[in-house]
Amino acid sequence: MCTFNRRHREGGFTLLELLVAVVILGIVLTTVYGALSRTLNQKGYAEDRAELYAVGREAAMRIAEDLEAALPPNRTADVSFFGVSRGDHPPNDAVQFSINTHSGLRPDVPSAGRSTVSYSLVPLAESDTVFELLRDEMPTAMTLPEGDDGSGFGQPTPPMRKANLLLDRSDCLAQRFCLVGMRFRFLDPTTGDWVATWDSTQQAQLNRLPVAAEIAIFLSDSNGNVHDFTTIVDLVLAQALPTPTVRR
Repeated sequence: MCTFNRRHREGGFTLLELLVAVVILGIVLTTVYGALSRTLNQKGYAEDRAELYAVGREAAMRIAEDLEAALPPNRTADVSFFGVSRGDHPPNDAVQFSINTHSGLRPDVPSAGRSTVSYSLVPLAESDTVFELLRDEMPTAMTLPEGDDGSGFGQPTPPMRKANLLLDRSDCLAQRFCLVGMRFRFLDPTTGDWVATWDSTQQAQLNRLPVAAEIAIFLSDSNGNVHDFTTIVDLVLAQALPTPTVRR
């Protein structure tokens, strides 16, 4: 009888063994959870970083696309080019210029004309170092097919202002990334220097476009690190092209 009880006790687990097993299991689960948590965090960070880079490049290229089509300044035609610098901490620049518009302001009415486009930063109400990026477009002239007044009812259609935010507060409030600055520089064709401002109504730059523009968008990530997205675009209409010679 005594031998049977000793063998029965030897076939079970002691309290110490159970405690050791629980500790080992806890260590394993903690290690697995830590590795999984780090993997998920790294995955989320990589996705946010990829989106940050995609958004930054897209915003810079959108501005570059418009700048590339900037019209040469002409005071009599109310076409000007302005680049404004508002400091470096943070860089809060703005630009305004005119472009030809070849698509109708109304989808059902074909039209062409000229619009004044501007890009500027709008500070968020709760901060003067975080912004939204505003693109503003205002038609300044419009031509319509002969015999068409643009309304379809015998009355001219008034110009329609189009303003939209390329980068808004939603991503910043979600703590993914924030727009913290925008900078422009302009290449002066007469001096070959990059300048921070441009005013085609002033004598030094009268009725002239810069030959190139540098665009820099600054975004901060969730860790507070600032990333800049910079591109340079040629202003193809800065210098008038010669009239081609027609051979007969």
